[in-house]
Amino acid sequence: MATFPEGLTLQTLTGSVDPGSTVSFTIPVWLIGPTDDMVYRPRIISATVDSAGEFTVQLPATDDPQWTPFQYGVRIYSEGSVLKGALSLPKAAGPYDLADLLITGQAPQEQAVDYLDVSDIGSRVPGLVGGLVPEEYLPELSAGSVAWADVTGKPATFPPSAHTHVVADVTGLQGSLDGLTTMVGGLDTALDELDARVEDLEAAPAAQAPTVVRAVVTSGDFPAANHASFTPVSGLTLALPASAGDEVELVVSCMLNNTGVSDFWEACVLVGGVAVRYGSTNTGSPSPDGDPSIYPSTNVTFRGSTIVFGFTVQPGDLDGGNVVFGMAQKGSGNAAAKIYADATWPFRWRAINLH
Repeated sequence: MATFPEGLTLQTLTGSVDPGSTVSFTIPVWLIGPTDDMVYRPRIISATVDSAGEFTVQLPATDDPQWTPFQYGVRIYSEGSVLKGALSLPKAAGPYDLADLLITGQAPQEQAVDYLDVSDIGSRVPGLVGGLVPEEYLPELSAGSVAWADVTGKPATFPPSAHTHVVADVTGLQGSLDGLTTMVGGLDTALDELDARVEDLEAAPAAQAPTVVRAVVTSGDFPAANHASFTPVSGLTLALPASAGDEVELVVSCMLNNTGVSDFWEACVLVGGVAVRYGSTNTGSPSPDGDPSIYPSTNVTFRGSTIVFGFTVQPGDLDGGNVVFGMAQKGSGNAAAKIYADATWPFRWRAINLH
């Protein structure tokens, strides 16, 4: 009985033929299962016909979606004639009868079959009956593969002999060489471009690390004065080395006394002691009430504030190679209003040039 691989659906096929007939079913292709390591080679499966001409055989279903689809070749040999046909065996539960599934394409054709004695190979070819096979099957039976260990008379070694070939003797070699030439040309171009890029990078100036200046002022508070417009606070400056085109930023952390809620403050840039840029607008004209982040608050005497002020340096922002930051104030000059800068409440600021 044939052994079928796991997962291949089997169906039962019955039939009735003339007593003494031989019935065979040919699987003509390699069956490939759901994974590459599940295969079933082509073969002939013979049914056992009883004295009444009845047979029952189990065959793999031909429409099992997990396996390669195919049709069986059917041969019924009876008294020197052969009936040829085909059938497809459904995966759905059977059993099925040969008469219901057999496809002959036309009326059965009777033809004589010459049987040759192949008893010398019959034991090595599955599906042969009594060592006999129709002559039409001999080419199919001769095809196949033989394990290396089963080959007799092979030499123990295969020493190569020196020889040469022209390019035309090797199929496809010229095309491969042409493609290789094209690829090498493209690689040369890419390497030239890479060399040029490396030269550009080597010629470019090295990236400059950021420049940072910072100060903590504890030398004394800076009281407000009576100014109708924003005026720099005297003695409170921070100089950062810079050039036109640099990106700079100032961060201030301080505490203010806004008791009078009528004094307004701004961070600014000074050139020659005169404010040329204000933090609230990033221009030479301040907002009427200064920086919103430090706007006076009603009933708040002490206020901690953080100011962030950044811009791209223009030539008019420079004072002797520096951007000089300061603070500006506008208001009535209430006696209690001030910027704290002592040991208890220090004034802290930091300027950074990203270049």
